[in-house]
Amino acid sequence: MAAGGGTLAALLPGGWGAVGFAVPAVLLAVAGAARLRRRPLDSPVVPVGLLTVAGAVLLVTSAASLAQLFPGVVEPAAHWQAAWEGTRAVQGSQSTPAAALTALWLLVAAGVAVHLLGLRGSATAGAEAALSAVASFALALLPVAFGLSPVMAVGFVTALALVGGWFLPVRAALIAGVILSGTLALLWALANRPSTIVVLALAAGLTVALTVRGCPAPAVTAVLAVAALGGEAAAVAVTAGLERPDHLLAVLAVALATAPVAARLAARTDSAVPAAVEFAGYGMAALVLLLSADVPGRLSFELAVTGAAALGVGLRADRRRSAPAVGVALLIAASWLWLALADVHAPEAYSLSLAVAALVFGHLRRGRFAEEGLGSWPVYGPGLAVGLLPSLWALFLDGYWLRPLLLGVAALVVTVLGVRLRLQCPLVLGGGVLVLVAGHELAPTVVQVLGLLPRWVPLAAAGVLQLALGATYEQRLRDARRLHGALRRLG
Repeated sequence: MAAGGGTLAALLPGGWGAVGFAVPAVLLAVAGAARLRRRPLDSPVVPVGLLTVAGAVLLVTSAASLAQLFPGVVEPAAHWQAAWEGTRAVQGSQSTPAAALTALWLLVAAGVAVHLLGLRGSATAGAEAALSAVASFALALLPVAFGLSPVMAVGFVTALALVGGWFLPVRAALIAGVILSGTLALLWALANRPSTIVVLALAAGLTVALTVRGCPAPAVTAVLAVAALGGEAAAVAVTAGLERPDHLLAVLAVALATAPVAARLAARTDSAVPAAVEFAGYGMAALVLLLSADVPGRLSFELAVTGAAALGVGLRADRRRSAPAVGVALLIAASWLWLALADVHAPEAYSLSLAVAALVFGHLRRGRFAEEGLGSWPVYGPGLAVGLLPSLWALFLDGYWLRPLLLGVAALVVTVLGVRLRLQCPLVLGGGVLVLVAGHELAPTVVQVLGLLPRWVPLAAAGVLQLALGATYEQRLRDARRLHGALRRLG
């Protein structure tokens, strides 16, 4: 190998040294495979040795070729930013060294020859996938080698991916080649807006077809289909001249559309495809919300739309527990953000929506799981606490008359409902807040009255009260025990 390859490398022009070593390696690989096929059990050491040496040399030469081909492959992608942010499309130029491409094709020829000579089996499945990837890469570079335009190169590679995808359900070894061809098609298309739109549309169609036809990994192709559709929406929005928030809104529309599609698929099949489509949409929606963080007004709108969609998902029988809670949380976040943008600082504007949601969910939970005997504290406690306590805290910091009035009325209503429904939590929380509100409002008057009385009057009143309590201590103790028992008997 060293003698033959070295001789050819010396005779060939500069830069063709890898080809000089690859030619005898291909011949040795074919000879070894042919010998092993004719005599699989008769002294197989020699053909195996030939194949090993030839494979090692071909791997080295192909690695050197790939290093020379890599800059020309990724060069068009360097123009994507100018193409999508500028006012006109920018075309990338590609170039491939002929020597490197020839060495790569020699590797493909050796692999095809060895495969055709019958060295197959389950152990060679990985080798077939690698051969598929290398062959696809070599084919993809042919338009560039012949000097065709970048648009023609994109079209050729896209067609290569489509052809490979058509046979993928019956030949799983082609999957590496299809993935590589599709990646190259999208990578090269990014330098041109129309090419990107066409490639993404074809990619969406191909992945949907593969999912329907039963490819080796339908859940993966379903996720890729959702991603391609989201990218298509963004590309069309940018090309149409819309602003950045509208680009994200277009992607969000695709993400939300996956929910009814997933529900329809779940009614027809029990595979992993519906869940893959659904959660791919969730991930895309989360990404859109994250990217909209710098535009609070649009983020509030998107949160509201996403929350409404989540409530719609909650109509599904298998999503009734989680989806409504997520939808309400998103709607509350949207309202809070809108209130913050409107410079609303009153705590009730933020707490009441959450309190109502917590009370509704608590009531529904108590009715659905009545057999568990849930008490009123875990059911209504969070909602009442969120609804009453922030206003009570603001009451002691604000001297405005309307808040004490409204909070007192609300606490009175909660207390009365607790008594009528025999519920401990509303009675205790409502009564406690009512007492504190009354104390807050009466405190200035009491202090003023005490300031007008002689100093000995409060001391005398305290003494009389102490004597009265001491005289009726046993009765008060029995009353306290009865009150405690009555509270414990409440729900």
